[in-house]
Amino acid sequence: MHWRLATLGLLLASIACAEDDMRVLTIDSDASRVDFDVSVLWMVKRRGQFHRLEGQALIDGDVVSIDVRLPSESATMKSRDHEETLKSPDYFDVEKHPWIRFRSKPFAIDGSTTRVRGWLSLRGVERVVEFDILASPCLRKRPVRKCAIAVSGSVRRSEFGMTANRRTLADRVGLSISAVVNEMPPAPP
Repeated sequence: MHWRLATLGLLLASIACAEDDMRVLTIDSDASRVDFDVSVLWMVKRRGQFHRLEGQALIDGDVVSIDVRLPSESATMKSRDHEETLKSPDYFDVEKHPWIRFRSKPFAIDGSTTRVRGWLSLRGVERVVEFDILASPCLRKRPVRKCAIAVSGSVRRSEFGMTANRRTLADRVGLSISAVVNEMPPAPP
């Protein structure tokens, strides 16, 4: 009988420790940015930026998963004409698809660049994509304050139904995300 109580006690203690190890970090939108670029006529790069992003990182021990959303209407470019084209039905179609979202599969925090797979939802199409993520070792600290996560990679716009101007505009779009995350305070009891 005592061994059953001892086993139950160890099980409950391990569950409590596991819950204590799970943390939610929020993205500091003001300190974070998303940049993108695409080649025009395979020689000139056109660059843009998303001015808002939101999301969180869920940390469970040394494993992280990320969920990021970008309002598609927050994309800007230097040229007003390019920006309007980007938001049109040929590309982001912001009226029908107001959000772009990336959800990563869990990955280990080791302070080096890690190839991470996840799901990108864009224009109502969801695809598995891979990005390089550098999750700073400061994610292991408690509490996490102003910790950087850098994401880079590219996507093929044609895989998300953006096929206009294929003769002049490259299919690959480069992405670079510099996110700053902070730990949320624990919920009151």
